[in-house]
Parts: sequence; structure tokens; C-alpha cells
Amino acid sequence: MIKNIQIVGGNSDIGFCVAKKFAENNFDIHLISKNFLSLQKKKDLIEKNYSVKCKITELDIEDSEKVETFLNSEKDKISILLMAVGYLEKDEVNKEKIMNLNYKSLINYIDKAIVRYGEGKNLNTIIGISSVAGDRKNNKVSTYALSKAYFSKYLNDLRGALFQKDINVITVKPGYVRTKMVKNLNLPNMLVSKPEKIANIIYNSYLKNKKIIFAPAYWGIIMLVYNIIPSFIFTILNNLRR
Repeated sequence: MIKNIQIVGGNSDIGFCVAKKFAENNFDIHLISKNFLSLQKKKDLIEKNYSVKCKITELDIEDSEKVETFLNSEKDKISILLMAVGYLEKDEVNKEKIMNLNYKSLINYIDKAIVRYGEGKNLNTIIGISSVAGDRKNNKVSTYALSKAYFSKYLNDLRGALFQKDINVITVKPGYVRTKMVKNLNLPNMLVSKPEKIANIIYNSYLKNKKIIFAPAYWGIIMLVYNIIPSFIFTILNNLRR
């Protein structure tokens, strides 16, 4: 049985922590990102510390033609595909890039990857890292939240489409995570998780064949309560802060 995981966004904090967790459990690793030098360092660390193989590929997933060329040339088989790409801007100046990196490029890659790796070719699990931001119904709509909502919806639809093909689709919805992406944001420390914790949750969810997970689980309760509260309450609270 093939035990390997392809991680698109292998240079991300969560992506690399997931790589180490799966390597710890004897999965070969394939890291994909557009920064080759950083990938090389991660490959060296994995192969030094774990008895697994680590392959790296430099690829900009925003470039649809390069994605297609790469997948058409791929000869390896994979059992798990993890999409760990995310992009956030505090002031959301580049809305198109936010939507592209959090949604459009991801679904383009997944759709093409299913053709290459799926249909009886060993792929058994697709894991997409979305966000609790996509579940927030009462806040001011941001492009980031919208992109995550779209991605979660896509993963849910894909799960139904792949059900009879024995490919499980896991939607991961982290809350606040201490990563490079949010280093300039003022986050509530008591609700911030380390990427290692998210990686452990993802690995256990894979073992248990989960479908939708909040990471950590208490975010499911937080979002339930958040979405019950009428939106005008948040408007009042925001006005009081000024």
C-alpha cells in the first residue's frame, strides 16, 4: 500500500507541520510551493529526522498552464492530497489575489489532480484547509471570508461527487493559528493555536475518516453561538469601541 502525501503549500507553517506529522508516521512526503530554496531546507530537515523520502516541486499554482504541465508530467502516485495554501491581507487591497489564492487556484489544482491521481489510482483522501472565517454570517463580509466560504462549499460538493469513488474529502476549519500569515494581527492569545496542534488534528481526522472538522473542536461551538447572535448586536459593539 502506497503511503504518501502531497502538500500544496508545503512552505506554509501548517503545511510543513502536517508534513512532519505524516513523516513521523512513515508517510513519504511531496512538498509543493513556489519558493524552491525554502522547500530544499524543509526537505533536508525531513530526510534528516525521519526515515522517509521527501520530494519537492517548485510551482506557482496561480499559473494554470504550469499546473497542467506539472500534473501531466507527474509519474508518482499519491494517497493523500493536502491543500495548505492561504493568503491574507489586513486591508485587503488586492482582492483578486485573495480570491485567487484561497479559492480559484485551489479548485483548479484539485480538479486537475483528481484526473491525474484519482479514478482508481491510489488517491483516497483530499484535505482542504479552509477557515472558520467562511462560517461567519454576521460580520462585515471580507474577501478573505468570502473566499473561504466558497472553498468550504466546493469541498462539501466534491465530497458528494467522490463518495462512490472511495475518495474522502476532509474540510478543515481552523480558528486563529500562530503562523507567518497573521504575524501582524492582534489576536486573542487564549484562542490562538500552534500549527503543530492543527497538524495533529488533521492527522487524527485522516485516521478517523472525518468529513468536516473545526480545529480545535471548540471553534464549532464558538461559531454556532456567533451566528445565533443578531447582527445588530455586533454593530452596537463596534460603535462602542470607537
